[in-house]
Amino acid sequence: MDDYATDDMRAPTLEMCSGSLERLIDFCVTRWRLGKEEFEAFRPFATGTVLAAIEDRADAGNRQVWETMVQLCANVVGSPAAPWVRAQFERAWRDRSLFIWAEAAAKCLPAAEGLHKTIDALKTVQGRDLEKQMSALSWFGAPAVLDWIEARLPRQDVTASWGQLASVSDLNWSRVQSWLASGRPLSLVAIDALVSFIPRQGQARILTNLDPKLKGCGDRSMIVHALRTYEAQDGAPRVATKCSFIIQHVNELRTE
Repeated sequence: MDDYATDDMRAPTLEMCSGSLERLIDFCVTRWRLGKEEFEAFRPFATGTVLAAIEDRADAGNRQVWETMVQLCANVVGSPAAPWVRAQFERAWRDRSLFIWAEAAAKCLPAAEGLHKTIDALKTVQGRDLEKQMSALSWFGAPAVLDWIEARLPRQDVTASWGQLASVSDLNWSRVQSWLASGRPLSLVAIDALVSFIPRQGQARILTNLDPKLKGCGDRSMIVHALRTYEAQDGAPRVATKCSFIIQHVNELRTE
């Protein structure tokens, strides 16, 4: 990269690299996070040319490079990358990069294909490992994930990650009501999902990126009433703390 470094050895900027596809890819590989600005810098280049460069770089690179190339396919190339993304599943599974691959699957493959492939991959995963890897389902925004949660949710030790996943999976108020009425463990998922709909500092990055909204709840007073009713039956500190937070910030809770 010396040929486009400045005399005072400052790190290359996006603007400096944007005139060359290879340099732009180099730049992306060095970034801790990629965003809209980096993705839009690829617009001047033909999609087929970008895809070919991504494939070449992924084949020659290590895991970090490969993950960056998959992310570029998801956010720059889209559906033309479907055959390549499909072929990367085995590597994603082997390298425990299902979350990275799933974003590309959601954005490059036919709607149901990536979701079903990801759900199938999780069939043999259990316990804490499942809690980590199931975040891959977040990219699909599919109600089918809510059905999956109902089927795979453990009876005990339900962490907030289940509610976060539910919140980005097209969750509607009627399902929240049903989960609250059913009691634990689904009621805990419902409460954690409602917390996820409230923007706050330190929120998981995927919630910031996907900006999920609770569907089908035109009157927030229903949320308050339902939580107070539930809290009267389950006064555990975890429940009381989270219900209080939701009620206090109910007007900030994102709905549509």
